Amino acid sequence: MKKTLLSIAIFGLGLANFNAQIYPTTGLVEYFSFDNSLVGSQGSILTATAPNYTNGFSGEANNAFEVSTASNKLRSENFIEGFPSGNESFTVSFWFKLNTNTTASLFNIRGFNGDEINPNVYSTAMAFDNNKLFITKVEMAVFTESEMNYSYNSDWHHLVFTHEENGNTNSVYIDGVLHGSTTLALNTPSYANTRLQIGQSPGGAHYGDFAIDEFLMYDRVLSSSEIIALSDQSVSINDLTTKSFSVFPNPAKDFIQLSNLNIDSQIEVLDISGKTISSFSNDSETVSISTMNFNSGVYFVNVLNSDGMKATQKFIVE
Repeated sequence: MKKTLLSIAIFGLGLANFNAQIYPTTGLVEYFSFDNSLVGSQGSILTATAPNYTNGFSGEANNAFEVSTASNKLRSENFIEGFPSGNESFTVSFWFKLNTNTTASLFNIRGFNGDEINPNVYSTAMAFDNNKLFITKVEMAVFTESEMNYSYNSDWHHLVFTHEENGNTNSVYIDGVLHGSTTLALNTPSYANTRLQIGQSPGGAHYGDFAIDEFLMYDRVLSSSEIIALSDQSVSINDLTTKSFSVFPNPAKDFIQLSNLNIDSQIEVLDISGKTISSFSNDSETVSISTMNFNSGVYFVNVLNSDGMKATQKFIVE
């Protein structure tokens, strides 16, 4: 059975608890982790005159990029191969932190048809301004926008922007929850000079004071379960107080045993795509789960305590 996972980055507190980061790979076009690097997983390179790294959404140093001056704006050196053009469906996912309540050009895909002096600019863009999120289409320097309310705050949040070509539906998810939808046909450019830009408006000016982390681009609309899996990393490692639990045997064949559990925890088993296989509460500190009907591959166990603290462990079924 084919699975979809790009990478699993484990965040821990000492040797105890950790969260697993799950990234679907089906339709993945590019992924910038910003872990002190501007090189994407598929080889694309972002450039900045003055690179400025900052703490990522989970607190690790140099794991995010901060846009605060014109020199910090990001731009891809080349066209992002495989990103849909025209009005085709796509998904863009990232973590962001607005440092100040000012206009912020979160990202745009910009290209022009014509010469450098008199270009006919085309772009698909997303921006924040005056407590609103804007989805913008630019065609020959004519701007068309859809907007939705979004109150400013300076915390890290996870944002997913999906565009569905059937119905021209643009949906925004904040921290895994549908925030709003608008209708706007897009026309993403596909010229050789098309570039991804972050912290720079389609017209070329710099806007914004924000940090960005874990930027992913897909050539399809992600499912709600995939979006939840992407955003289910918002618990800081400093907030994980669930006591450590163990999974044995690992790899497994017929069963796994969970030990050292808090009684009355909520236990979930998920496959690698984020689909819930089983969900139940426990009445003892040790629980056995049959894996005889599981396909071979990677799975995760989430343990959620009654106090809201969660820990996650990975296991493999052979």
